[in-house]
Amino acid sequence: MRIINVIENHYDCVILSVKASLRGGERTLYKGNPNMYQLVLGTSRTLKLDINSIDIELQYIPNSGNDISSDSIIFLKEMISCLLETHEPWNFNEGLSNITKSSSENKPLEILLPQLLNTLLCSHLFDKAAVMLYNEKKGELKGLDIASIPPYDKEVVKSFRRVSMPISEIHINRLINDNRASSIDDYPIFEMFDTVKLENSLILSPLIIEDKFSGLLITYSPQPYGDKHIYSSNLSANFLSSFLTYSKTYNKYKNSVYLETESRQKFESTKPLAEIGSYVLTIAHEIRNPLTSIGGFAKRLLKAVNDPDLQKMIKIISSESERLQQLTADILSYSKKNEPKKSQFSLYDELIAIRLLLEQGSKKQKITIIVDKSTDIAINVDKSQFRQVLINLIANSMNAIDEQGEITLKSKEDKDNFIISVIDTGKGISKENMKTIFEPFFTTSSHGTGLGLPISKEIMTSHNGSIEVLHREIGTEFRLIVPR
Repeated sequence: MRIINVIENHYDCVILSVKASLRGGERTLYKGNPNMYQLVLGTSRTLKLDINSIDIELQYIPNSGNDISSDSIIFLKEMISCLLETHEPWNFNEGLSNITKSSSENKPLEILLPQLLNTLLCSHLFDKAAVMLYNEKKGELKGLDIASIPPYDKEVVKSFRRVSMPISEIHINRLINDNRASSIDDYPIFEMFDTVKLENSLILSPLIIEDKFSGLLITYSPQPYGDKHIYSSNLSANFLSSFLTYSKTYNKYKNSVYLETESRQKFESTKPLAEIGSYVLTIAHEIRNPLTSIGGFAKRLLKAVNDPDLQKMIKIISSESERLQQLTADILSYSKKNEPKKSQFSLYDELIAIRLLLEQGSKKQKITIIVDKSTDIAINVDKSQFRQVLINLIANSMNAIDEQGEITLKSKEDKDNFIISVIDTGKGISKENMKTIFEPFFTTSSHGTGLGLPISKEIMTSHNGSIEVLHREIGTEFRLIVPR
């Protein structure tokens, strides 16, 4: 090897071996013939180096008998860095060869996929890798597997398989042509599960199956990207595409990852209703009328009483009865499944009307509600139900803004869906709460019922759509996916 020859000539020595402690274990970057050299020249020496946080062990025999001095190590480190760079693709290709052997033995995807991701990580090229499959019907990417150094636990992998992200035709075409994201905000998948701040963009390598876009291999490294990173990521994506095309496992995943996951999600979304049970509905019906009476009598008493202390107590009775009335109304709304009565109307006009409806509260909190011109589209949904969803989301955003802020309402579209966004500049939602915000009665608000988002999710499901939440650097974004 030329690099070894340069080192030997520069330091007047014979290199016996160069070893590196990489993530996949110890690797030999170079190995000579130690028996022959030791017979001729004598005892070998060992030099240990730290190069880019990689432990290197260099075994050599000095021709002159003098050791390599610490003062002259800079050039040696540069040479071994070059050796490492040329070795990384070999290291990766070796791992890929092992996976190819496994695929020829008809091992299932659930075994091969972790092997592939670990090969990318152990090559010392990447810190994180993930695979998402494309659901053409919904126009979204669905999480399949994810890996990291340090490794994620099993719960993170399970959570990732529930992650879905909308993707437009324009973005798909850009990915196929470019292979690299313009910014890490496009796909904040790793930031959902750890606190590591990404300092680099993601490499997005498309999976092409039967000449169609079918998913993404997503890789990340804090190192500056070079040809070896693009090469390794794209080669892995091509391998995975080929395997999925010809493997029987693909047919299983194509039918089950989408259909079974969607069925399971629909089942899980109706599960809370069964848990609430008919007895809760009976209670809600029974207490609704007495609550209305209590609230009405409290308001009458408030007008008749002049004592300030009594007035204060009556106001508490009135406000609490109103809160309980809202709770029972939400329970009944969540429990009652009404088939959507669809009609076509202007989303922009509806949002303007909702803004006017919430104007008093928004002005009081110094919140500006911006209705973007992109919402000037005609949608075909149940107007009353969809208004309830929009009011729930905007009210949530208002609750998230302590004092002064903005709520932006905008939309975009792809071939199959309208994607309507409600974006606020509030305090945001923690990663822990992201997993539970759609569960009944979960709320962080002192005056919320915890049923607004579950009701909204039920309504979107009944429209064959969905609702998603995205963490932003400032605030939160809710997305409504509405079929065209």
